[in-house]
Amino acid sequence: MRIAIQPCGDSVAQEHYVDTIENLVPRDRILPFVPDTERSQFLAACGAKVAIWGVTPGKRGQNKTKWSKLKPGDVALLYRKKRIFSQGRITFLLHSQDLAKDLWHETAEGETWEYI
Repeated sequence: MRIAIQPCGDSVAQEHYVDTIENLVPRDRILPFVPDTERSQFLAACGAKVAIWGVTPGKRGQNKTKWSKLKPGDVALLYRKKRIFSQGRITFLLHSQDLAKDLWHETAEGETWEYI
């Protein structure tokens, strides 16, 4: 089991936390972005409402590399001000720029939190 430690300290991250973790996302909002080949897995793993988090690729792809090593069953810990304040178990992994744009829009640099 891996542990993904995710920062959630700046105002944008805190807004995303409220939008998609405190306020769970209806599964039907996510489903159109899930590839047909993964839909049955998604439906089996996720309930009617889902806590969802994403990361940008990172300056040199480091976030993408870390994300690619995660698996369902791994744990995600979110922190701010040097303290863990939220935890969850990863049930499904998805790479989708379109879903990231739908949920969180883009950064000022045009990046998305597409590694979900």
